[in-house]
Amino acid sequence: AVVSTQSTGIAAENTIRLFSCNHFPGIMLSLVITAALLLSTGVATSSKPHILFVLMDDQGYGDVGYTYPGEPKDIVTPLIDKLAGEGLILDRFYALPLCTPSRAALQTGVYPISLGIQANVFLTHTKQCLQSERLLIAEAIRANGYATHLVGKWHLGYSSLDCLPCARGYDTAYGFTQGGIDYYDHSLINYQDFYSCSAGNDT
Repeated sequence: AVVSTQSTGIAAENTIRLFSCNHFPGIMLSLVITAALLLSTGVATSSKPHILFVLMDDQGYGDVGYTYPGEPKDIVTPLIDKLAGEGLILDRFYALPLCTPSRAALQTGVYPISLGIQANVFLTHTKQCLQSERLLIAEAIRANGYATHLVGKWHLGYSSLDCLPCARGYDTAYGFTQGGIDYYDHSLINYQDFYSCSAGNDT
């Protein structure tokens, strides 16, 4: 999933890139919540930087070039390496080996156990949804003048429109709502799971 927040008229050099690998012990990004909130509440300069956050699911620590620079690799990631080299890599945290708890912690800045979702992911065909009273990073940043966009996996509830990204602080979202889909036809089990929204219009 990519969370990109931007304010208009900002030059490319004012971009902050934050990288994380999910599902690997030692890597967690609750700190990004604090960093982004500090930036959006005036600790940064009046020229608000772009913020691009990339969360990579099921990626091993050595599956990108920047983790072991200079060593031969089966997987070559020059663009990711470049972005990481120009940004901030947060790699001293612990995450649960599950999608929903890790995403919930990132979005809220709260430990998954405090949200009551530390034991499993949100399952298909259930009414599970991230607690509406929790402030999400997109809501906090948008309240401070940013446009907010999400591309990729949500997996924080889909049973009603109130659970979906555009009801939780994102101006636009494009991707899928549950744990995984087919790369080619976007199907999950026997139906398609593909979602987009903008300005309150969900499809």
